[in-house]
Amino acid sequence: MSVKDRQWRRVWAGSTVALAAVAVSLVPVRDTGDLTAFYNAHAILLDRSGRTEAAVGYWEASSRMNGQYSAYANLSLAGKALERGNVRIARKYLERIGESSYAAAHKHDIAGDIHLSGGNVSGAIEEYRRALSINAGMRRVRYKLYRILERTDPMGARVERERLRYIDSFYDLYMTRLSDDDGSPTVK
Repeated sequence: MSVKDRQWRRVWAGSTVALAAVAVSLVPVRDTGDLTAFYNAHAILLDRSGRTEAAVGYWEASSRMNGQYSAYANLSLAGKALERGNVRIARKYLERIGESSYAAAHKHDIAGDIHLSGGNVSGAIEEYRRALSINAGMRRVRYKLYRILERTDPMGARVERERLRYIDSFYDLYMTRLSDDDGSPTVK
């Protein structure tokens, strides 16, 4: 609106705030010695711009640093290995992620996908349940578990379906609060 109305001060102020926020989010904290978040962010930008090999180099550097955010580099590297069909390398990166890591739930999600792609349904169920024991609100994982249980354990599938509905209700509630009286979404 500000550009259409030629309110250049507002445009400049908004642009400055946005640029400062981006700059602050990408600058590593000094004297910590942990640049893993910076390397991961750089790798994501490279990957999104189509420079996957360069991104992999930064993720590998972050992984080797074994810092606070190295687990996320290992998740990305495992994902790239799976894209290339290299399950052995993907597992190697997943093994580097500790159970106390914030990335542990995602580790088990990917491990479940690996088991499922190899035909090991019981291994997939175990990994998905492990992921949900860490983060019970992972909708995609719960849905995958539900789909498997539909074929293997109908009672378990009903339980998972109810849990999934309960979790989905929070998202429905959020979307309802963002709606006008006529039901159309509003932007706040």
